[in-house]
Amino acid sequence: GDQVWMAENLNLNTNSSYCYGEEPSSKQNRNPGLCNTYGRLYKWDVATQVCPGGWHLPSKAEFEILLKTVGGQDSAGIKLKSVDGWKFEKKETVGTDDYGFTALPGGYRKEDNLSGVVVTGNIESYDFIGDKVLAYFWTSTEDIKTSTRLSDGGILLDHAFSLFMKNVYADAVFIGEYMDNAMSVRCFFVF
Repeated sequence: GDQVWMAENLNLNTNSSYCYGEEPSSKQNRNPGLCNTYGRLYKWDVATQVCPGGWHLPSKAEFEILLKTVGGQDSAGIKLKSVDGWKFEKKETVGTDDYGFTALPGGYRKEDNLSGVVVTGNIESYDFIGDKVLAYFWTSTEDIKTSTRLSDGGILLDHAFSLFMKNVYADAVFIGEYMDNAMSVRCFFVF
């Protein structure tokens, strides 16, 4: 269609960006090769602000147009996944990268909730999940349905939609994810 997307995952180093092989942000750039391949992972609040001028974090609706343009959600994963960089287990889910989107499996960084827990030993408060098998891309659209319901009837907006692809599936689907998790960013250009 007439959409313009970045052809790779964003790799702008910020105080709240992460990639495999690195310590938390205070000790970044220990293994920049992984950052250069898969890009950096961002918490949602940073993801909404990190795209360069003229670009923005795409909404769920903008991603839906992309999926429709490439033939629909059921086969979009195959058509958008890069040919290399994935650990493919099924021949029928190998990426073809028909549109140059080159979706790479950057996985995600899960923020563990350790509040109120006494931790001893060498335990980190985060974990990287899905290296080479999962791709998550933040959208700018908050997910009210899966956000936390408060006792006073209000809603704490702590979920946003992400576009999800897995090495063993052909599709690309939207799921609600905690905003404190860190995921890949693909910026969208506005004419």
